[in-house]
Amino acid sequence: MAAGQAGSRRDLRVLLATRSLRAFAFGFTSVLLGIQLEHRHLRPEQIGIALTIGLLAASLLGLPAAAAARRFGPRQVLAVCGLLMAVTGFDLAFATDGTLLILAGATGMLGASVD
Repeated sequence: MAAGQAGSRRDLRVLLATRSLRAFAFGFTSVLLGIQLEHRHLRPEQIGIALTIGLLAASLLGLPAAAAARRFGPRQVLAVCGLLMAVTGFDLAFATDGTLLILAGATGMLGASVD
């Protein structure tokens, strides 16, 4: 086997492993978000709305985020998404209003939509 092929196969294995780990972490974070919202005394319907809004936001903003990443560079777009996720963390830590907690579901899942 040529050295280039071995490197390509290794790169493919690393890519698949990191994508799998990221998908697992994203799914696990959704579970933790639901638990956090339950601890904040949101009703099950509100928790479902928060998670639905988050998944919809991640899905609908995926293509615009990818276009922005092509235009401005993935590092800048990921930095903005990371900032939004940090704001979400502060929101989940300190907010008591149900509306703010539901909005946290929308902004917290955006980083997963940028590739």
